[in-house]
This record gives sequence, C-alpha cells and structure tokens, in this order.
Amino acid sequence: MMKGINIKHWMKSHSTTSQFNSSKGKWKDLTKNRDYSLKTSQWNYQRQQWQQNRYFHESKQEKTKDESFNSQKWKKYGLIASLGLSATAFASLFSTVLAKEEKEDEESEEEREKNELKRLREAVQKSNQEGSSNPPIYRIVLTGGPCGGKSTSLSLLADRLRSLGFRVFVVPEAATIVVTGGGIWKDYKEMTPDQALAFEGNLMKTKMALEDAFFSIAQASGEPSVIICDRGTMDTAAYLPRESWEVLLDTYGWNLMNLRDRRYDAVLHLVTSAIGAEKYYTTENNTARTETMEEARALDFKILNAWVGHPTIRIIDNSSDFHGKVQKVITHVCQVVGAPKPVNYKRKFVIETPENIKFPVVTEQFEVEQTYLLKAKDSDAHGYTYIRRRGQNGSYHYSHSTLRDSPHDKGDESERTVLERHISGREYIALLKQADPNRVTVKKRVKCFIWNNQYYQLTSFVDPPSLNLAILETELADKNQHAVIPDFLKAKYEVTDDERFSSFKISKIGRGVPNLSKATKERSK
Repeated sequence: MMKGINIKHWMKSHSTTSQFNSSKGKWKDLTKNRDYSLKTSQWNYQRQQWQQNRYFHESKQEKTKDESFNSQKWKKYGLIASLGLSATAFASLFSTVLAKEEKEDEESEEEREKNELKRLREAVQKSNQEGSSNPPIYRIVLTGGPCGGKSTSLSLLADRLRSLGFRVFVVPEAATIVVTGGGIWKDYKEMTPDQALAFEGNLMKTKMALEDAFFSIAQASGEPSVIICDRGTMDTAAYLPRESWEVLLDTYGWNLMNLRDRRYDAVLHLVTSAIGAEKYYTTENNTARTETMEEARALDFKILNAWVGHPTIRIIDNSSDFHGKVQKVITHVCQVVGAPKPVNYKRKFVIETPENIKFPVVTEQFEVEQTYLLKAKDSDAHGYTYIRRRGQNGSYHYSHSTLRDSPHDKGDESERTVLERHISGREYIALLKQADPNRVTVKKRVKCFIWNNQYYQLTSFVDPPSLNLAILETELADKNQHAVIPDFLKAKYEVTDDERFSSFKISKIGRGVPNLSKATKERSK
C-alpha cells in the first residue's frame, strides 16, 4: 500500500498554534510553550491512551489483515494523538487521513490493473510476431444450453479483448435472426423430417455465411482480430437425429472436420442455468427461447455431445457465481489468443487395456502425430515447441503449440503456459523440416468423450510401438477439485506429476522408452 498523508506537512500548512522543529524532531505548542517529544516512553503512554479511543478498535481490525502496514499506521496515528488537538480537530484530521488512504488504495488497484493489461498486451504482441506474417484471426464459439450466460459473457469478453489490442467482431446467433424474422412458420416439433432438414440446412448456411463475412472483413482490416460466434455450426447436430444430420452433411457436401475442428480455434460450452443454477433460468430475455427447464437440460447435453472431438473445448459450469463463470470464459479465451494464462489443472492416469472397453457414452476417435521442433536460440530453456496433425476419416487438422514456463506473481516459482494456433497443411509440411533429429514423432490414438459433464481424452500410444501404454487425461478448473475416474474404466495409478509419462519425454531417442519402462516398474510395485 502507498504511504498515507504526510502529517508533518499537513500541520505546517493547517496549524496556527503548533510549530515543528525539524532539527530536534519535536512539536512545540506556541500557546502553552510545551514540547511533545516522540520518545519511546512517551509513545508507550500515548499508545495506551489511544487504545481507549473508539478509533483504535477500527484500526485493530485492519491490523489483523496486514501487520506490517499497520505498524506504520501506529506511528502515524500516535503522532496525531501526540499533537494535543481538540476532539473536533482530532476527528477531522483522522478522517482526512482515512479518506486519503482509501483514495490511494483505489489508485493502487487501478495501477495494478493497468500493469496487468500492459503485460497481456506485450504477450499478445510477442505471440503474434512469432506467428505467420499475416495478422492472426481467431474464431471463438460460445455455445451451450438456453440461458447459460452467453450474451453477457460475450459482451464482457469483447471489452477485454479490445483492451488487449484486438479488433473484435461479434457474429449474432443465426437462429434468433431467422426465427424472429418469421423464418420458422410452424412449431418445430410439428415439422416433418423434410421440413426440419430444410430449415436446419438453411439456418446452417446462414450461420456460415455470417461467419465467413466477418472473417473477410477481419482479413481486410489488416489487424489482429477475434471473431466471437454466438453458437457454431455443430449446434445444428443437436436438433437433428443422427441419420438426418448425416443426410444434411451429404446433401451439402460438408465435412465434419471442416465444420468442427478447422473452422474454430476454441469452443466454450456454457452450461445452462437449468443445471446447477435453476433459480436463474428464464425464457423472458429471448423471444426465440421456448424450452422448459427439463428441455433445456436435455438440449444442453445434446449440444455438448455434438462438439465432442474438437481439440480445444472447455466446459464452463455453474459451480461458481456468475462473475466467476464469466472470468473462466475470459481466462480460457486469453490463453487461446496468445495472452498466456496458466493451463488448467490436468490430471493423468494410466488405464488398463482400453481396447476391450465398451464405452456407454458418445466418443470420437482421432489419429494424432506429434513432432517436436528444434529450439530457437532465444526460446525458453525449459519450454518446447511441437506441431500436431490430428485426423479422422482421412481429413486432418494442423496446429502449432509452444509451452513456456512463465514467472509466477509470488516468489521464484513458475507456471506452465501454452500458446496454440491453427496452421495450414502447407505450414505443417514446411515446419517438419525443423523437426528435432534427437526425437521421434509420437503417434497416438486419442478417444474423446464426456462423462458426468466432464471432458476426457483417452490416449493409446501407437509409436514407439513397444510402449503398450494408455493414459486418461482430464482438466479441472480448481487444483483442489477431485478427479473422478469413469466407472467403466480402471486406473492403475496417477502420473500427473511424472514427466516420464509425457509425450515430450517419450519422444527422446535412446532415453524416452527406457525411462518410461523404469517408471512403469516403479509404479507397479
């Protein structure tokens, strides 16, 4: 906290009956010709007198919060008490001191906020410089069941991104535009399969046309941009039977990897308030919303399942108040756009024989190849960079990721942060030339699923071929949150803090596999 009001200066400019002798460190009362020395014995007496004053009780409560600061307060208030002022003058001076301190507290908080924004802007600029020559354009989806807080979160998120120097574009919800414009001529439940297919197909085309228009405008701006989409293409799958969804894809020649993985950089699922915050659920703030609370819960689950498989999906539940929910949204998006934030608390477990397991939930499986690159001269000594190819049914998505150890706010500890961006197939091929010759490309089979509103990834290592290793991974919002293993899986042991089980360590030629074998034997004892 900043220093409070300068009592000596205040008395020089306001007192007509006292005078300060700087050479002797004393106050002199001109009317009574008496010195008030701040010696130890006198200070002890003054402190005892001060304890009898009601103002002391207020400062005593503050003292329990910050001992070091209040030791300075004692000196200041003791000096006030030693001046021999009248009760009225004493109260006036004391109020002036408190008002000054409160104002400086506010200024200090504003200064910290400015410094934080400055740090984030610098991080964003550095991340953008490390990317391609063209300014980056990020596409973020906010989705979820009805009344999940998307509209409010979207507004606050847009303000934060603008403060970081991004040009922000907001794509409105296509369904609201079409429905309020008369595009739905009868109750959706009464539509025939052909009518529902026609409605959803045109709604999806409208959605994609809006997103593509904003993307073109963002490109023309020539500035780093973020496009925030109120719902995305895969939301349509939640309103159609699986067979109708597949017919829709075939009719328009759409590819699942293009619609889900390549189109968006991140998907944030805001759980409906009908799950965990029922008293806040309402349909009054959106004329296009007609779902009952039960229907909202069912729809939320369908939408979440439709996005299973996206490489960057985050579930924002109602475990905190609404302010906390919004802050989670902002934190996740800042990480995506290059303003480093700590990765969520990951938990990793070795799982028994996943090939023979029957999954009672919807799953999506991908083939993943992870290649580690040579370090740049100015790169973080403890970090690393890799490129990844992630495919399904012959279609692939490519990404470039950098892991860094960022300084912690307290002490000399560090936090691991990750910066990830989409790259094209051409960029991927070009970057393969920078592959670290001392490491192998790690090949994995990844199965994604949702269980009890928690997102999981089960990774089976394919190459190196001798591993016979399967790891279940999930991310938690709080380090104290308990990680629950799905009841259809059996965990051998947890390896969250054992880096020997990481892909980075496994990729090391001549050392990764032997070290992993040793770690497995140690854990099995």
